[in-house]
Amino acid sequence: KFADEKQMRKDEDDVVEAAGFLLRRVVPHFAAQCNKLQQSPLDGAHLVRLMHKSGINVRYLGQMAALAVKLNMPHIAQLCTSE
Repeated sequence: KFADEKQMRKDEDDVVEAAGFLLRRVVPHFAAQCNKLQQSPLDGAHLVRLMHKSGINVRYLGQMAALAVKLNMPHIAQLCTSE
């Protein structure tokens, strides 16, 4: 059975809230860990595994690349763009 309109709107709101939380908190925290060398990906596949371990989907690679550039982490930015 399909969900009713009210439930669908609530589900969509939940998705928007979760994505916002990832962009505001989780991705910047992961980037900061990389900057402090607490997370140190060696290649693109390793970067993706670390992102997934932190709850970050690959669709956020662009945001991760932008933060890497902003935080002067060219090696991370390169991994993001090559992946």
